[in-house]
Amino acid sequence: MNNNLKTLILRLVFLMLAFSQVVLADISYIGIGPGKTFGAVVRADGIPYFWGNNSYGQHGNGISGNASLYPDAVDKTGVLSGKKITSISGGVYHTIALDSEGRLYSWGANDLGQLGNGSTVNSSVPVEVQLIGTGIETKTIVKVVAGYDFSLVLTSDGSVYSLGNNGNGQLGKGSYGHSATLVDISNSGVLSGENIIDIAAGFYH
Repeated sequence: MNNNLKTLILRLVFLMLAFSQVVLADISYIGIGPGKTFGAVVRADGIPYFWGNNSYGQHGNGISGNASLYPDAVDKTGVLSGKKITSISGGVYHTIALDSEGRLYSWGANDLGQLGNGSTVNSSVPVEVQLIGTGIETKTIVKVVAGYDFSLVLTSDGSVYSLGNNGNGQLGKGSYGHSATLVDISNSGVLSGENIIDIAAGFYH
């Protein structure tokens, strides 16, 4: 390797490190879950950044198939325009996010409805999770967590909703069958009338 090439490589490395320091200068929340294939943070200004595996567009930057060695920003030109993300959670191939107005967004793999927008089409840019008609639209969402290919949502009144893969009963709705929209799992069974205060999600539960 000649000296000019070495110099060019070193300059590129320094630029990447400098970029990482700039975009992550104001981190207010870190959302990285167990078994995930990528990392994610949200800056204080509400912009999420991602790195690592991006095979299904789980970075939300309009690109899929390429891994990233340093943080890149989510696409803010679509449904996230003017929105401030307050928390995020990543599954293996999808991401779910909550904004300051209580709306949910998701992106990445959607073969089992894990994006919650009523379809099973993957998306490399953020889409809005369907709230209308699920019963959650009148409630205040306080937490979201992602499992392998499903997600759970907690509201301020202690209700729990789920969506996505249900091959192992991980949606908790009393039956198998995936769901591409949010399902209220706290209105019947042992959770009926209970005030749930926290939620967590594993790979398949």
